[in-house]
Amino acid sequence: MYTGNSSNSCAQPTTTGECGEAFNIASFNILHTGNDAFESKWRERLPKSLKTLKDNQVQVAGLQEVRPEQHNLLVEIEGKASGDIVYDRWPTKTRHPGFSPNIVIWNKNKFTFVSGEQRNLKYDNGEDTDHLIIVKLRDSGGNMFYVASIHDPANVRPGSTALNKQSRIDNANNYKKIFSELSSEKTPLFLTGDFNSDSDGYCILSGGESIQNVYDAVNNINGKCKSKNKVGIDHIYMPKGQAVTATEYKAIQSEKSGKSKNGSDHPTIIATISLTGNCKSSQGDSNNLPGEDNQERAFYYFRTGDRNFSDIGAAGIVGNMIHESGVDPLNVQNNTSSSRKYGERTANPKGITAGWGLIQWTPADPKVFNTYKDSGASGDISSLGAQLHMVWGNMQGKPPITSGKFNPNEYRKITDLNKAMLYFERHIEGAGVKAFSSRLKGANDLIEKFGGKTPTSMGVDEALTVSCNDSSSSSIDQDIGTGEGSFTDTGEVKNLQTILSNAKKVNQEYKGSLEGDGWCLAISARVWMGSNTGSGYNRAIDVWEANKDSIGHPNKKIKKGALVFYKRNHVAIYLGNNKVLNDGFIRNANFLEGKGWNLDYQGWIDPNDMGWKSKQINNASSTRGWSGF
Repeated sequence: MYTGNSSNSCAQPTTTGECGEAFNIASFNILHTGNDAFESKWRERLPKSLKTLKDNQVQVAGLQEVRPEQHNLLVEIEGKASGDIVYDRWPTKTRHPGFSPNIVIWNKNKFTFVSGEQRNLKYDNGEDTDHLIIVKLRDSGGNMFYVASIHDPANVRPGSTALNKQSRIDNANNYKKIFSELSSEKTPLFLTGDFNSDSDGYCILSGGESIQNVYDAVNNINGKCKSKNKVGIDHIYMPKGQAVTATEYKAIQSEKSGKSKNGSDHPTIIATISLTGNCKSSQGDSNNLPGEDNQERAFYYFRTGDRNFSDIGAAGIVGNMIHESGVDPLNVQNNTSSSRKYGERTANPKGITAGWGLIQWTPADPKVFNTYKDSGASGDISSLGAQLHMVWGNMQGKPPITSGKFNPNEYRKITDLNKAMLYFERHIEGAGVKAFSSRLKGANDLIEKFGGKTPTSMGVDEALTVSCNDSSSSSIDQDIGTGEGSFTDTGEVKNLQTILSNAKKVNQEYKGSLEGDGWCLAISARVWMGSNTGSGYNRAIDVWEANKDSIGHPNKKIKKGALVFYKRNHVAIYLGNNKVLNDGFIRNANFLEGKGWNLDYQGWIDPNDMGWKSKQINNASSTRGWSGF
């Protein structure tokens, strides 16, 4: 009764999930236990180190020189901790084999441990140790990433200087290979550590095509070895070209220097990172707004949700954007460029005094960052979604720009396209070069192409939201209603509204006639993916057994849109608010566990983590003839 075989296979994962919110990552040598006056106070120092991290909202960190006693004290402190940040760690062992003084810690309220690995690095006198630690984590949006923690040898022991210098060089070249290896997974790696004694490692790792130091990334410094006199020996490295951005960097000087209370003789290096995953294309804009291109997405955004402007109103806004940036959120004002229509491009506006982004905020730094903060935008500052929200913030005076007199209600009353274009230019753009004819042409083209139409390319329907990690519900969610059960909603899968729409259509088409036919996996896979595509597994139980240790969640704190698994070989789609799609029929979640089918719950999986891709079912009658229907 509860089988669900499906012979077709689905694509393997090729991305790291939906975009995630920014978080702080740190590299911190906390200083080992020892005999001198400062080292011996490690019981006093470690709480200070943890407080420094938490006070600076550090969510993930690579730590070095963590002796077994410090491991144990860390576990004791965090075992009693409460609040927004509580750290877990890996490795967990305090004796060999499996022990390492280099560990990765993460806020277990925000991240889930996926895997851990120890590899060799060269330490004193060229000796191999297994202290290169690589941990894989997953955030609440489904993004997965690696964090490594390393400690290179120092020139402090007699007779080892030449060997240790060569070890640092060998290690740096090995780190480059690891970046290259993991880049094939399209899963970002953040390398943290104490690289010790000289700049050889920094000069090897910086300035390449695939790796950058976060200090250089934040400050738009390109080239090999450029910051060797500024960055010290404690570093964080990140990939280039994997939809990852760093927007802030700071070094909290050591307590031993008398400049902080961080409990160490090393600085605490902290960077703010955004994982954008599927949220950005290679051009840096959001694919989660409906539309074929940025012009259509922006036009649709201003017609819907709280904006609710007419076609003329939306065209007046986006027509100005077409002239200013080509609706390219990475555009930098560059009047001297002859090779690009709209100048140069960058994902990081820090230090830019020219215009940048959709409406060419000028000077980009600090105006862009102030607008991002005051408007309440979230996600990557270089994404289309975040910047559209920033423009909408400016239009509401959050913060006011140019004239400071843009009035959304007044603007909604305008029925003439030229007047709409002029109103936006006067109160928001304030352009030095007016070029009204160019702005009006862009607005007219938008009306001709998109006026009165709904985008045919529908990603996540973000009519009411712009941040791709926003978990607010739409009217589709509300239509399904609230059920009965014991699940607690903690977010949603990517493209949830598409999945909910598919579920409603199938429920209406079949009215429960498929329930109990033994095709639960086939039906769940096809409804979730919106096509006659199988799951890649023969039975529901096979899906859970193959994935439970890596991406499975054996609890009831669940994402809307996840697959829920039960013993006796059953799977359903969790729709949120304790409603499920069971064999194509919408029911209360407790039906499966209570007086209905009386099944034992096992856990849930976000299908995005298995590489499933969802799309809309336009006509539910087209599903007749699909496997399982």
